[in-house]
Amino acid sequence: MAHSPVWKVYDQDGQYQASAKDAFIAAGIIGSVGTDGWTIRYGHSFIAWREGVETIHAAESFDAVSRICQERVQANREHRP
Repeated sequence: MAHSPVWKVYDQDGQYQASAKDAFIAAGIIGSVGTDGWTIRYGHSFIAWREGVETIHAAESFDAVSRICQERVQANREHRP
């Protein structure tokens, strides 16, 4: 059975816009829009990427965004009680 997409994309107003099964695809969505304030979330709550706040823009490297998002999710899991 297929898994539901876990990566969620929200716009600058906090409106849910898209979902993806891979962080790379979510990065592509954000990179295509190119608007500050958009976020990639793991689920609907954990923010893994904030466009315009990071050291690069998503359009510069979908691979880097994907890696950073995955690292942040993993670090969040490790720090939970």
